[in-house]
Amino acid sequence: MKKIICITVVLTLAFALFAEPKSAGLTDSDVKNWAKNQSAIQAEFEKIGLNDEEIQYATKKQKTQAETILQKNGISGPNIIEKYAMITQCAALLMAENGMGGLDAASLAMMRSFGIDPLQQIKANINSQDLKVVRANSNLVLQAANDYADSLPDAEEELAENENEYGENSPLAQHRAFAMQSSQPVIDNINKSSESVKLVYEYLTTGKKAGSGKLLYPVCDKDNASKYKKQSIDSKQLPIQINSYDFECDDLVEDYSGYDEQPISIHATINLNKKTAVFNVNWVEAEFEEQFDVTFGLTPIKTNYINKTVETKIQSADYYYAKLGAKYSGSYSKEFVITTKEGAVIHLWYNESDDGNAYESYVQFGDIKAPEYTNWYEDNEY
Repeated sequence: MKKIICITVVLTLAFALFAEPKSAGLTDSDVKNWAKNQSAIQAEFEKIGLNDEEIQYATKKQKTQAETILQKNGISGPNIIEKYAMITQCAALLMAENGMGGLDAASLAMMRSFGIDPLQQIKANINSQDLKVVRANSNLVLQAANDYADSLPDAEEELAENENEYGENSPLAQHRAFAMQSSQPVIDNINKSSESVKLVYEYLTTGKKAGSGKLLYPVCDKDNASKYKKQSIDSKQLPIQINSYDFECDDLVEDYSGYDEQPISIHATINLNKKTAVFNVNWVEAEFEEQFDVTFGLTPIKTNYINKTVETKIQSADYYYAKLGAKYSGSYSKEFVITTKEGAVIHLWYNESDDGNAYESYVQFGDIKAPEYTNWYEDNEY
C-alpha cells in the first residue's frame, strides 16, 4: 500500500525535529495552503534533492531553498520548516486514526505486541493547539495526504523490480522475511489461546481424550467438603445455563480481531428438564497469508474465526449440595455433574456468601483446565 509512505516519513520527523511538543504557531491559512499545494511542494523538493525524511539533515543552502518553496506555497513565518513538519505529523495522526497509511487495527496490534505504538509516538511530538488547527481542516488534510500518497509508485512494486537482480538479498525478500519472522509470535499466541477451547469442542463431540474429571468441591471448598451431600434434582433448579466460558485470551487476540468481545469462548444452555444441551463454541486460528503486501507496517497474518454448535442429549446428572451458614439466608455451595450421550462430563460448582452479595463459580469440561473465572446460573423461570 502506497499510503504507508506518509506515515513512515512522519515517524522519522517525529524523533528528529521535536524533542518536546512546542507549538509551531500554525494558522488556518498555513494548513489550508499545505493541503492545497502538497503535490507542488513535493515536486519542488525533489528538484533540489530534498524530501520530508531528509529535511532535518539538509544543508544550509537546501534549508534556505526549502523555506523559499514553502513560503511561495502559502506557509509563512520565521519557522516555516517547523510549521511544515508539524502539519505533516498531524496529518499522519489523522490518517492513522482513520485507518489510512497502512496502520489498520491489525497492524497496530502487531506493532504494539512488540512495544511499538506509532500513534503515541506521533502524539508525543504534536502540540495540542497546532493539532486543533489541523483537525479543523481534517477533510482537506486527509484528501491531500491521500492524493499525494496515491501519486507515488507502489512500494512493493519498486522492491519487486530489484528481486531478480539481488535474489535472496533483495529488499523485497528481506522485507518479506522480516514480516514473517515478526509475525510468528503473534500467530503462536493466537493459536495457543485457542488450544483449550478447540479441545473442549473435540471432547463435546467425541467424549474422548479429556476423561471425566474429578469433583470440584473437594478442591474449591475443601474446608467444607464433608458437608456436601448428593441430592435429587427438583424442577425448580432447572435448567442450568452457562452464560460465558471465556478461556485465557491475550489482549492481542482481541485487538487483532477488531471485536469488542473476546472471540475465544463457550456459551451453553443445559436443560436438565428436557435432557438437552446446546454449546456454542468459538475460537480463532491464525496462519500466514500466502499472498501479502510487505509494505512496512502490514502483516502477513490471516485469521479464521471458527464458530461451532454442538447439540446433544443429557445422559445423566448428579447434584451435590452443602449448607454452610445460618446468617441471613445462609451461605451454601453446590455442584452439578452432567454427562452427555457422547460421554463428555461437565462439572459446575457454585458458592454463595451468607449475605448473598458475593459468589464464586467454576466450570470444567472433563480434565481440561478451566479458566480462573467462569459464570453459570440456574434459570428457574425457563
